[in-house]
Amino acid sequence: MKKEYEVHCFWQMYGVDHVEAHSLTEAIEMVNSPHMERGLPAGNYVEDSFDIDWDATQDNNPEEGTEAILDQIGKEMEENARKHKEVVEGKEDGS
Repeated sequence: MKKEYEVHCFWQMYGVDHVEAHSLTEAIEMVNSPHMERGLPAGNYVEDSFDIDWDATQDNNPEEGTEAILDQIGKEMEENARKHKEVVEGKEDGS
């Protein structure tokens, strides 16, 4: 039987915020303030920025979170090592 799990994740967005201000300093302060009143600017997903919040995922799935997370982290580390090896070998080959 399937069960619902909470997998916490995050990613980055990149966008441009247009504000009217008396100076660049004021514009930066306005953009850096909480966006509750103005809302967030439209943006695009930053490539390769998606990741899982392992701690929050484990905390919210305590009955089986640790084993599944350790397994996934191991797979992720193996994949990163494989990619790194490909890059290093490519540089050694002059590619």
